Amino acid sequence: MPPDGVQPIPYRYLDPGVRELVRQLADHGFRPVDSGDGVSKCEHGRSLDFLHVFMVTEPCDLASEADRLEALLPALDREGVVVEATYRPSDGRGILGLLDLPTDGGTT
Repeated sequence: MPPDGVQPIPYRYLDPGVRELVRQLADHGFRPVDSGDGVSKCEHGRSLDFLHVFMVTEPCDLASEADRLEALLPALDREGVVVEATYRPSDGRGILGLLDLPTDGGTT
């Protein structure tokens, strides 16, 4: 197990529409901890209805990792998705979100 307590990624259990993206992000040094393709589990009510990948980082690296992720998007063929960065004081982690939000003006 990695020293920060993040488990290895069980790729075969990930939603098919996000599996390769999660693998690419991990290959670039990001630490994905939650993901979904927005369609595979929606009927069960357990998933966001848009593609998303959440990653953890050290709080002191949050802004630079968000910038690095944003710069990587064209190489991942993910231009137009949103990068968000959040600090969660309850557990001292930085959270990066890669979100393919709807562009139809609707809400999720």
